[in-house]
Amino acid sequence: MKKRILLPFLLSLPLVASCAPNATTPIRLTFGRLYDESLSFEESLEDIDVLEFADLVERGHNFLLLVYDPESTCTCYLTFQRTLEAFMEENNPLIYALTIDEYLTLENRHGVEARNGYETLAIFSNGSLVAQHQSGADNDPFTNDPEILEAWVESYADYSSMLYINKTQLDELLLGDDVFAVGYLRNSCPDCAFVEDHLLKDWNLEERNTTYVINCDVEGIRFTDGDYDPELWQSFKDEYGLSSAINQDYGYEEGYVPTFIAYNPVFSGLAANKIVDAATYQNDLIEEVNGEITITRSFYSEERLSLLQYLEISSVANPILEGLTLEENEVTRSSDGTIYLTDQTIERLYNPLLTSFLSLYSAK
Repeated sequence: MKKRILLPFLLSLPLVASCAPNATTPIRLTFGRLYDESLSFEESLEDIDVLEFADLVERGHNFLLLVYDPESTCTCYLTFQRTLEAFMEENNPLIYALTIDEYLTLENRHGVEARNGYETLAIFSNGSLVAQHQSGADNDPFTNDPEILEAWVESYADYSSMLYINKTQLDELLLGDDVFAVGYLRNSCPDCAFVEDHLLKDWNLEERNTTYVINCDVEGIRFTDGDYDPELWQSFKDEYGLSSAINQDYGYEEGYVPTFIAYNPVFSGLAANKIVDAATYQNDLIEEVNGEITITRSFYSEERLSLLQYLEISSVANPILEGLTLEENEVTRSSDGTIYLTDQTIERLYNPLLTSFLSLYSAK
């Protein structure tokens, strides 16, 4: 763990808002982002709108928020930009960015104070503001010194061990020498939001070995020129082994998210050929068979059981879900008759399995 820097004059830095009573115990950010030096400053941020900001708050994530003006030509903004870039390169934080124009349309600002001509960096714990700081003039230490900014952040927050990566970084990892695990998610996927809120959020409260996640709702993976491209998306799932097109051992049908995959880069061929383990969360088929509610198709089948290495350390008594029968109170039915698992059933069935996968590939 990095040694925490506590500079003597840190306490004299002007905070816009006081911290919460328990803010002396740093909270661990829910996610980070692996820094990519090839990207511009704005590209290194995770731009969000007011609805996405409200969603992060409502879901109770721990996160950094920057309110800024991307059109600013003020020298103090350019100074602060360089400071933030150095901070991101050193610590791999995920910084959600809200433009000042978006911010000014907020009905509920959740305590964040921002104004034109200045940038505000805010820290949220469990969806509540714990601290914020505004940039100042060029000679302001918080604005021009990455160590001062870092020390301020680290007095309230620790960095996540689960880092977002992009496709270029994924391909670079696949050229390396070390086994690594990556979770495939989509910002627009309800199942992905569920696993984040009902498992990953709590899992990432602890310091662990680095694992990765990738948002597939981006250009070059699911989108071409801003439009959904089903052929591109299927090709991606085939190449990286989410589907069974190339790797029938670990690929699941046409490929689904959330899926977590462990790769060993020393194997040759496409990414799908480098898979050594995998876990898929939900995306099973539930039907009524002879009057019994049954999981008729699942990643967790008897045929795949012996291939999943993490099940060797799992405490799950019966990891085979294909063929499992359920009680009526474990499911819900839509108006068209589609059967869904209740939230409690999802957590009971899938959380222990994915936790075993993460324990194997991110244990300290």
